Amino acid sequence: MAEIDLYARKSKILAQGDRLREVSTDEQLRQGRKWAADHGFTVRREHVELGSAYGDRERPQFQAAVRGLLAGEVPALWCFMYDRFSRKGVEDLIQVLGKARVVFAWDDLDTMRERDRGQLINEAERARDYSRRLSARVSGIKGAQRDAGEWLGGSAPWGLAVDRRTRKLAPDVTPAGGTCFRTRGEMARLMLAWLTAGVSARQIARDLNGMRVPGPRGQYWYPATILQMLRSPAYAGLQVAGGDRKGVTVPFRNAQGHTVSVGEGVATVAEQAAALAAVARASVSSGRRPGGRARHLLTDLLTCAGCTGPMACVGSAYACLAKKQGKHCPAPARVGKDVIEDAITEAWRYVLSACEPDDDLAAVVAERWAALTQPEETAEHQAAKAAVAAAETVRARLQKAFTAGAYENAEDLFADEMKAATAALRDAQEALSATGQPRADVSFIDDEELIAETWNASALSTRRDLLRLAIDRVTVRQAEYRGQRFDFGARVAITWAAPA
Repeated sequence: MAEIDLYARKSKILAQGDRLREVSTDEQLRQGRKWAADHGFTVRREHVELGSAYGDRERPQFQAAVRGLLAGEVPALWCFMYDRFSRKGVEDLIQVLGKARVVFAWDDLDTMRERDRGQLINEAERARDYSRRLSARVSGIKGAQRDAGEWLGGSAPWGLAVDRRTRKLAPDVTPAGGTCFRTRGEMARLMLAWLTAGVSARQIARDLNGMRVPGPRGQYWYPATILQMLRSPAYAGLQVAGGDRKGVTVPFRNAQGHTVSVGEGVATVAEQAAALAAVARASVSSGRRPGGRARHLLTDLLTCAGCTGPMACVGSAYACLAKKQGKHCPAPARVGKDVIEDAITEAWRYVLSACEPDDDLAAVVAERWAALTQPEETAEHQAAKAAVAAAETVRARLQKAFTAGAYENAEDLFADEMKAATAALRDAQEALSATGQPRADVSFIDDEELIAETWNASALSTRRDLLRLAIDRVTVRQAEYRGQRFDFGARVAITWAAPA
């Protein structure tokens, strides 16, 4: 008997509004097995998925089912009805239309039947339009609630509580637990104060675990958890718009471009900004993870040329870390601490003072300095850029589908879809323009005296940040023999920052 795969999907998001909400994945599979038996097929594999089929979320079971079908592993794929297969319009349909057999039992449609081609395209767009309209209705309601300052983020962040009647936030008065005598709200405020004072997230996590205070998930605290948590605008009493690609939440802004209060936070906007600025000073875009406080100027910046591994400060010198740990390195580098620090500082001063305002390096320094001193504005701008990129992708996919013939005899439908996609792109571009490119004061670039003045007036943590604005990596070669006089040009290679 010929084999067939089954695909069943149930949307958690659309479950309440789905006119076929009673058809569970179990029932879909039961009907699929019956259809296969009635038509002389043996079920090879059952793909089950929970979640929306609208938008750009990953759908591993769907992708596996289509991949197996297109690879010829199975001659046909069964699906209960088309909107279980996809709600993204012709974008998913075009992969199989006229190329591989997908049977939609409830609709009595088959991708390999020529007479079904037009109806399948209409069904695909109908499913997409249904989800689009539902999404618009839900978005409209949520938009009004967000403008009114109601909390829509589900459970409140740790340290805050939601008033069920007003949907406003307030400091959580629940005891923190363990041996701590403070409330969760008081502890959240105290954590921000500790960060401002220069206490590392690692130390805060260690102290909380020592007091046996349960973490947000009821277990341990971790530095990354603390930093991600305290970046939320909710802690300053502001409405949250969502997360950027790195998962960092950004403040919501209404149509007038203003932030919206969502109740009472545990700190003011200025207090939260001060805490995040202190964290930013301990972590720069070269990749060092925030947490501990480095005690040496070039820690995590120096690389051993022999093994391409990091170098660590050992006494009065920086040395290959692999060698220090007893691991093999063919040519372990070692250089005096004062010698290399002075040489790198001089090179940094010289290159920055020789920079022109329109040089690539000057642009990267300005961008990194903005991210360091204005983390909130930078994250919001990056989120707006991501929205523009997503809207451009939708237009490109529509054009690709049209070129491939998916809109044959349906040019009006394509025109409507492209018009909507263009409008969405225009809205995203306007939102990006409204955020504005974050600009930081980097007047010290190309001014030798100001560079020296800024450096001399800075503490170690700030000097580390200043170096990493312009330098990504410093590679040090092993000396040719013990006691060889230090030759900067022969032994050191600096990788200067470059535009992404």
